[in-house]
Amino acid sequence: MVASVLAIDLSDPDLDRKTRDKITDVSGRWAKAWDWSEDRGQKLTKAMIDWQKFRDEELILLNWLSQKEKTLKQVANTDVADEEQVKESLELLEVMLILK
Repeated sequence: MVASVLAIDLSDPDLDRKTRDKITDVSGRWAKAWDWSEDRGQKLTKAMIDWQKFRDEELILLNWLSQKEKTLKQVANTDVADEEQVKESLELLEVMLILK
């Protein structure tokens, strides 16, 4: 790979053995680094997709919790002396438990 990037012809008779060996070594290391970076890029892309799924689920959960908190606040303001309000609050709690 490096040889092609550097446009070096390894069969060039002007290159000595030591230079050819170094170019071959660097080329092999470059190929490994390239493969590693490609693999890492794919893993990072998958991690980002998984993270987005997690965030989507988090938003669903937060919305659900917010709805439940709103219902509980309504129930907390119930005048226990008012039978009609108590019935309404009980119905709200039943609906909250049934719909989960």
